[in-house]
Amino acid sequence: MTEQDLLDEAKARANIATQKMNEQFHNESVKSDIDEVQQIEERVESWPQTYGILK
Repeated sequence: MTEQDLLDEAKARANIATQKMNEQFHNESVKSDIDEVQQIEERVESWPQTYGILK
């Protein structure tokens, strides 16, 4: 292997690692958004009891 081959392989591995980190961050971000939406839905469902609103 030449020095250029080693550099090319290192760059490819770094790109793969970066891609995996970005995917993980995206997945965690989406999960956080879903959790937030669920919390909002739960609060909205409780409004009739909280504010005495009749359905």
